[in-house]
Amino acid sequence: MKNKYITNVYISDTKIGMYAYDQKTLEPKTAFIDLEPNIIDQGYIKSPLTFSHLFSNAFKSLGKVSRHVQWIIQDQNILIREVQIIKGDMNNLELSAYIEKEMGKSIKYPFDKAAYVYKVRHEDDMQYIITIFLCDQNLIENYLDIFEHAGIRNVELHLTSAILSHAYDIKEEEHVLIVIVDEQLITMSVLENKSPIFSTLYEYELGEEDNNKYLANYIEIVTHYYQYNLRKSKQSIDKILICDGTDSEIVYHDLKQLCMDICHEFDITFINDDTYDQAQKNPNIINLLNLAAMTYQNFDYEPVNYVIKRVTKQQLNLRYLAVYAIFLFAMIGFVITPGYFRFKDIALEESILEALEVDDMMLEDAINDKYIFNNYEIDYNLTYDDLSAYTFDEVSYVEDLLSIDRDYVDFISLDLISKEHKIVITFTSDDKARLYNYLNHLYENQIDNWLRSYPEYTFISEYVMEVVVYYD
Repeated sequence: MKNKYITNVYISDTKIGMYAYDQKTLEPKTAFIDLEPNIIDQGYIKSPLTFSHLFSNAFKSLGKVSRHVQWIIQDQNILIREVQIIKGDMNNLELSAYIEKEMGKSIKYPFDKAAYVYKVRHEDDMQYIITIFLCDQNLIENYLDIFEHAGIRNVELHLTSAILSHAYDIKEEEHVLIVIVDEQLITMSVLENKSPIFSTLYEYELGEEDNNKYLANYIEIVTHYYQYNLRKSKQSIDKILICDGTDSEIVYHDLKQLCMDICHEFDITFINDDTYDQAQKNPNIINLLNLAAMTYQNFDYEPVNYVIKRVTKQQLNLRYLAVYAIFLFAMIGFVITPGYFRFKDIALEESILEALEVDDMMLEDAINDKYIFNNYEIDYNLTYDDLSAYTFDEVSYVEDLLSIDRDYVDFISLDLISKEHKIVITFTSDDKARLYNYLNHLYENQIDNWLRSYPEYTFISEYVMEVVVYYD
């Protein structure tokens, strides 16, 4: 069941306005905060910490109210375009998939990433006519972060122009221009069937008579653009709604008179004309939020609900847990891995020592043996001695490599390939400079200069080096 008593929020560059109902008494409650310059600029949050603090305090001041919020987003931050899509160009794609594919291509927008929602206005055998509502996704996500921090659970987005069209009982067949006057910006939206199809902006400076005159002329230009460019003289504007959000009586009445003089052929309605009270704080924002509340209670109209994939708190906690687990395993590996490689080094050196002891025993036995060898045995022994000497040289090369000071460098493996007269060593360190230092020590501190040339080396990974040395 629809909750009619939700909290209504309006945010501009200069103020925060909230209109809600007490959950027990259903009495209306309001909160307003004037914003200093540069906290919000053209709808974009420039000082998130300051704005979050002010917004949270304003929301808390309402007391026990609904955490379901109707956010009345500034029309200046919504880009509304009517788009024609030829069915023959869709290559059997669904409409939603085709629009997703065309985002940033045939459907252009002036920001890095767009959140969008569309409404099909007409379909026939040849084409779709859609109205697409585009907004900077980063802008929306920044506001949603602030809302979540304040404890708001559910947010619906609504356009100011759409709310006004329902509040002032605009008929389905009427073509309406809604003009929203703010302190620094004028937003103009054209509505058909109570739904915006086009919007444009005009920068505005309050209190200057020339600007007021130009504004009235600009309203006439937009109405003519709609009639002659968009609708090819088939339709025209029936009614103009002007919403004054400036809270300035002098500018308000000057603007009214100018519009009546220049745009006299239109049915012009000035919102707040009969309800303006100079003694009331933020009277126009109060009226706008009150209209939004009443409209939400009495009408069923679709919000501009952008589909944005956001990380929930539960998902965020799971990610933190995964990072912690990876960090824990990395620390375990950091402690255990060096000990494992040192153990392999010790085992290799012990094996070499055992082999040398066996060779020594064999030589002693050969010296002490007084057996008289025949020629065949002598030749065999000489051959064996030559092979043993050669093997001993290779072993000595390995000992030579192992004897070099390798401070903060750990061996991973050492392979002796006799057939190719080379030794392949793999070692690691937590610093590349130490790997290069060991490489230089290996070449400079060799015994008897048995290396053919400077060792060849490659990096298997960032901190693991493989070295190949050749001997004669």
